Amino acid sequence: MEVFSGCEEFTAQATKRGLKVLNPIDLHRGWDLSKSAHVKELMAIIREHRPKLVALATPCTPWSIAWTVNK
Repeated sequence: MEVFSGCEEFTAQATKRGLKVLNPIDLHRGWDLSKSAHVKELMAIIREHRPKLVALATPCTPWSIAWTVNK
């Protein structure tokens, strides 16, 4: 499961390799994890499906170290 998925590359690569994936979680898919109801729903999905891996990629913004890597 990919959280803060952005372009959903992790999910795409896992799918290409034949791994079973859950739908990615991101703001552009309607998930706003600053809302407690969305966090509770995400936690319920994780408890129900028990994914072997939850990949978290925090948003890459001008305030993120990742933002400056390629500059």
